Amino acid sequence: MLLLILAAVDPCLTLQAATITANSGPGSFRQAILDANFGIGISSRIEFSIPAQASYRIQPTSPLPIISNPVVIEWHKRSLALPASQS
Repeated sequence: MLLLILAAVDPCLTLQAATITANSGPGSFRQAILDANFGIGISSRIEFSIPAQASYRIQPTSPLPIISNPVVIEWHKRSLALPASQS
């Protein structure tokens, strides 16, 4: 189970961005966790910044790494702009 703790964002946290829904590689949630775990005792913020698309589903093909350092995980929904004729 992934426990998300919402807290005031500390500007001293290192930022890791999840920008794609792929299982691994640069910009993936998995890579953001690995990067956040890199420094012992260093707090990080993983921020989802996935472009508007049909699905925001992330389906890992193997278990995600254990989060070993303090991490704040944030997700901000980006709206999908529709042409005026479709609104």
